[in-house]
Amino acid sequence: MKTLKTFLFTCMFIGIAAFSCKKESSVGNNNHLGEPFIIKVNENKSLKPIISDKNISDSILSISFKKVLFDSRCSMANCYLCYGGIGRIQIFFSLKQDTGTITLSIPGCRYEYECDDQLYYRVDTLGYRFCLLRLDPYPGDSNSTNKTTYTAKLNITKL
Repeated sequence: MKTLKTFLFTCMFIGIAAFSCKKESSVGNNNHLGEPFIIKVNENKSLKPIISDKNISDSILSISFKKVLFDSRCSMANCYLCYGGIGRIQIFFSLKQDTGTITLSIPGCRYEYECDDQLYYRVDTLGYRFCLLRLDPYPGDSNSTNKTTYTAKLNITKL
């Protein structure tokens, strides 16, 4: 009898825990303009506009992380020896009938940046600002230098 009660209590606990957890929507569905997101090499994402009462945007921006062109960032341990190292990636975008390819760069010696008007790792085109905030793996963090395993953290905003 005690074992049956324990079993029922355990099942009830698991059931409550399972139903009380919030189900996450799929990764492709919750990317919005103005919110940073992670994208892998050869991955495609669609960025939905954030619609509010005052700002109704008209279309979805599709992007694809095509490739890492090069990564000459120094390892964090050697930053004092290496100035000017950057990582550079290629992004393909599509908005209505307009398509294009842009190159985004990120300097080394910091793991992550913010999208700032004074920094050169942003590109403005077709009324959007594309910012490369992070590029992983950071040199020296991993033995892997395979350019197909990179991920980029981007923030794309409407100007």
